[in-house]
Amino acid sequence: MAAEAEMVVQDNKAMQVVGENTVVHGVRQLMLAGVGAVALTRDETETLVNKLAVRGEETQQEVERVLRVRWGQLRDNMGSVDSITNMIEEGMGQVLNSLNIPSRRDIDDLNQKIAVLTVTVEELSKN
Repeated sequence: MAAEAEMVVQDNKAMQVVGENTVVHGVRQLMLAGVGAVALTRDETETLVNKLAVRGEETQQEVERVLRVRWGQLRDNMGSVDSITNMIEEGMGQVLNSLNIPSRRDIDDLNQKIAVLTVTVEELSKN
């Protein structure tokens, strides 16, 4: 019976050691899983940030390219706008002239002449 008791005690100790090893192993696995999750998250985050940076650079370059093209077109068309404006002004001047309606330029010229004549009349009237 003493032999059986020793064996039962030894078996209980063995089960405790095995149980402790299982718990320690489980805790260790959980810790490693946590570290792995952090590392994986860091890797995935780094990959995502790199992708976003590349996409941002591509978008910025595309916007700059479109702006350069549009600015060039605008600059090229400015000459056209000026020439079209001049043509419209000349055409309107001809229409007003044919209707005997003075243009803004004609009125300004007349106002200038009136101002000169007024000064001349005032000087003559002082003498």
